[in-house]
Amino acid sequence: MPDESATDTSASEYIAQLPDGISIGTFQDKTHQVSKETFTGGKSRKVFARELGGSDFISLNHYRLESGDRIYPCEMPLEKVTRFLQGFRITQRLFSTRHDQLEPNSTNLRRRKS
Repeated sequence: MPDESATDTSASEYIAQLPDGISIGTFQDKTHQVSKETFTGGKSRKVFARELGGSDFISLNHYRLESGDRIYPCEMPLEKVTRFLQGFRITQRLFSTRHDQLEPNSTNLRRRKS
């Protein structure tokens, strides 16, 4: 099986610019919902996008390694992921999954056990 990862710096920059959480935007005149989660202090990211009202989707994992950034598409060509990242435009941000961006009294925060 060929290596379907990439070290494309521009694609990594597009991923970094996506906000954590869920956003709505457009790609090729179609509306998409995109979710991005960041793990391990920013060293790992998961991006999933789906076309609203359609069947298209994008799925990838992004890793920041000492040897350089790697992008691993999930069950799709790398070129499809790269085109989407370059062309996607956010129109609405629904919510953040980053705890440091939530209000202190937010119900999304876990309560500490006494």
